[in-house]
Amino acid sequence: MLKEILTAGKTGLAGDLFTELEGRAFFGSAVGERELTGVVPLRFNSDGTSLLDWHINGAAGGVGKPRKNYLAQTSVSLNNGHASGSYSGTASWTVSSGGPYIPEDEMSPQWLVSAYSANISYGGRTYGIDDRSETYANSQYKLTLGAGSYKLIFEAVEYAGEWPSDCLSRWSGYGSPVIKLMKSDDTQILRRVINTAEYQDMTFVHEEYAFTLSESTDLGLYFLGMGTRILPRFMIVDSSTVTEPFSVMYMGTIFSGNTCWEPFHTVLPLRITCGGQTSVVTIDLGTSLLYENDTLTFAGTGIQIPTYAGANVLDIDSVVKPSEVYIKYVGW
Repeated sequence: MLKEILTAGKTGLAGDLFTELEGRAFFGSAVGERELTGVVPLRFNSDGTSLLDWHINGAAGGVGKPRKNYLAQTSVSLNNGHASGSYSGTASWTVSSGGPYIPEDEMSPQWLVSAYSANISYGGRTYGIDDRSETYANSQYKLTLGAGSYKLIFEAVEYAGEWPSDCLSRWSGYGSPVIKLMKSDDTQILRRVINTAEYQDMTFVHEEYAFTLSESTDLGLYFLGMGTRILPRFMIVDSSTVTEPFSVMYMGTIFSGNTCWEPFHTVLPLRITCGGQTSVVTIDLGTSLLYENDTLTFAGTGIQIPTYAGANVLDIDSVVKPSEVYIKYVGW
């Protein structure tokens, strides 16, 4: 028993609270406010109250991780694509705040629409022509994923109402819309040619394409237009992600089916452990990561970080770790 008490007094590690208190008393370790600055994991002895103060500094490469959807929804330029010398135009895919909210509790529907200008007129309408080759360089979205099993999710709504700007239309008969996921060396991971006639009697489409990576890989997601009335969106999730049923009414049309949709969102998960006890505090970062000149603070967020009575370990679940973490706590 004496050995356990001496160990508890020197290290703060004990199998029970009595031994811990005895060890602390033996070495005269008074409980009081303490400060600690360093890199994670941080080890400290606490009386079990929440941290009095804390701050976390970002680092190059960005600290944090996507919450569920690994694919950031952003505006992308199509850079003057053209089908031939006489047909040319420009287009930019942008994230829309219009359209049905699927599921209803999402803050933004995130359907992709295009704003374009072109010198082509067909059937009284003006079209932008996109003839980009299917390469990584021409991919609208680029990201890096670690080894694992994933799913590329394609969802779309077909709506016959009037939109502020239609989806990018390709020249009639010029070809079918394409979704392609590839590596940075243009090696194809998956490719889907879409026949829009398949969706003729549908208002909502949800398709999943599974893929596996054996190592960290730079990826490009490339797609061509879906037609004037089909609004697409994409996400990449872990293969274990499940869908939930929904049914919503939007401008007189019922949209229903199954979805796992969530806009791209980043978080910073903090893990506090003590023996067999664990608490996780997840800090919302919005849609960005925590970079070199960024700092999260208790004063700025108001987020309480709990501790346990005894020897605690504070760590952060992120591939890129913070450059510095500071905590103020009651302990010894």
